[in-house]
Formats: sequence, C-alpha cells, structure tokens
Amino acid sequence: MPRRIPVATFHQLGKVYHAKMLTPATTKALLRPYITELGYLAAAWNQLQHNLSSLFTLLVAGGKDPIGQAVWHAAESDFVQRKMLRAFVEVDQSLLFTQRALLAQQAKEILWILDQIDGNLRHKRNNAIHAPLMTITGVWDGAVRHRVEAHFNPHNPRAKPLRGKNLRDEFKDYAAHANMLSAYAVRIWQALHDPEHAPWPNRPSVPQAHKKKRTLHQGKRRRPPSPPEASQA
Repeated sequence: MPRRIPVATFHQLGKVYHAKMLTPATTKALLRPYITELGYLAAAWNQLQHNLSSLFTLLVAGGKDPIGQAVWHAAESDFVQRKMLRAFVEVDQSLLFTQRALLAQQAKEILWILDQIDGNLRHKRNNAIHAPLMTITGVWDGAVRHRVEAHFNPHNPRAKPLRGKNLRDEFKDYAAHANMLSAYAVRIWQALHDPEHAPWPNRPSVPQAHKKKRTLHQGKRRRPPSPPEASQA
C-alpha cells in the first residue's frame, strides 16, 4: 500500500485550509534553490581566498609559488591567512620608501579588500553557511504555502541575523560581493605582476543589496576570475 502523507489543517478568517505535509522529496525540492545559492556563495568565497593567496605569494615570495603557497597554507584558517597578508602590507608601509614593495595607494587598495571581507562579508558568509534552515507550512495571502527561513532558535547566533530576510537574495548578495572583491584582487595582481601592460585598476563599486523579491529564475552566472598563474599553485 502507498504511504499516506499526513495532512495539516489551518484555520484563518473563518476558512479551513488543508495541506499535505512536506515529504523528504518535497522538502529537498523546496530547499534546492537556497542550497544552489549557498553553493555559488561557497565557490565565490573559495575563489576569493585563492586569489588572495596569489597576491600574498607575489608580495612575499616574489611570485615563487611553492614558497609563498607553502607559507599561506601553513595557516589552516581563512581568517589567519588574511591576517598574514594584512600584516605584510602594513609592515611594508612602515619601511623606508626605497624598501617598500608597494606604493601607498597600492597598499591602501589591498587593505580595502581585506577590510571589506573582515568588516562584514566574512560574518555574513559564516552566517549563511552555518545557520540551520527550516521549512514552514502555513497560510499566506489566502493560500497554503511552504517557505524556507533561518531557524527561529533564539540562541543560535548564526541564524538570528538572517531571520525575516529573503534568504536567496541575501546569499546572492554575499556571492556578488565576494566575486567583485575576487575580480579586483586579480586586477591588482596583474598590475603588480606586469605593470608595463596592466594598469592599476580603479576601485570597483560595492554591489547594492537587493530590495525587491526575485522570481525563481536563477539567471546566468559568470565564473569568478583568477590570476593566470594561480591555477598552477
């Protein structure tokens, strides 16, 4: 005999609504768009961190990948790796001008990237990746609907900042921010690596957060850029 799916009853404004409860298959389908956006965010974050490793290698080891990459990956935390890059740039600025690897404006732009990440993006990314999600069935706008939200547990610090927000738009915004910083890191790497052919790039604008609810259409995605030599590290 086929397994019977439990039915929930909702009462609203004198009307009675009956809804089939979510099964594992329908729950998976409901979660899929959110998981997809989380996947894009994870990929964008990984590429950003990788591109920063290329910058670190170029500055610290003169582009010698085995040395720079060995030092970078000796730190097991993304945050510690970025602290190493920040420390080098800040120390570089304390040296005499003739000893500096970076001009003041160049150092300023690398620090701007790190400030963008460590100021808020890393926290948003961690919330998105680690916050538990829950599915809710109820009556909204006169119909039974299912939706996904960050868990209501008041003691979960990762879920709390996401409650009441359009999660798909949030995840897309975080990924767009990471991709922008990643592309800028690549252009800086190119300008430092080959200044005769790659001019110093202008600082890009920070992507604006989405204010309107999106449709379920995912749209086209572009692969995050990476330095030509980074893939060989």
